[in-house]
Amino acid sequence: MWIEIGAKIALNKQKQELLTVLSTLSTGVCNNINPHKYKFN
Repeated sequence: MWIEIGAKIALNKQKQELLTVLSTLSTGVCNNINPHKYKFN
């Protein structure tokens, strides 16, 4: 029971990290292609 819950939490964390990495990468690529369009700071 607890092992299943722990595994699900770990999987969700990995998914979130992957999504974060992917969005960071895609943002970086967009910044390289068109820096002015995506500059917020």
